[in-house]
Amino acid sequence: KVVPFGSYCMGVHSSDSDIDVLCIVPLHIDRGDFFAEVPALLGQADGIEKIHCVPDAFVPVIKFECDGVDVDLSMARMPDTELPDDLDICLDDHIKGIKDPKDLTCLNGPRVTLEILHRVPNVDSFLMLLRCLKLWA
Repeated sequence: KVVPFGSYCMGVHSSDSDIDVLCIVPLHIDRGDFFAEVPALLGQADGIEKIHCVPDAFVPVIKFECDGVDVDLSMARMPDTELPDDLDICLDDHIKGIKDPKDLTCLNGPRVTLEILHRVPNVDSFLMLLRCLKLWA
């Protein structure tokens, strides 16, 4: 399962923004294998350039350009042999069995994005404010 998050997911991205994406995988996919195999697969795809792995970062990430757009791809491993059809990463019940702190850290980005959109009483006003702050900063 692939989940966008951050400014792109909220619709407040700009031409120089990156796209943050989380790849949610079942238990049998190891982080080491992910970082060993995914960059090679990306390297074979048209339009993918500048692949750079940062597996030891606080949030392990594969950075690359896709048709000139910066993408940050992270990975979270769920404690299931198969991902449930009703997987909702915002529900604590779905992440209870996760033991690796890196998986929880990677899930934080999308969880926070979705939680903000859920809790803000006026999403349109909040997103307008966020766009203004991004332009100002």
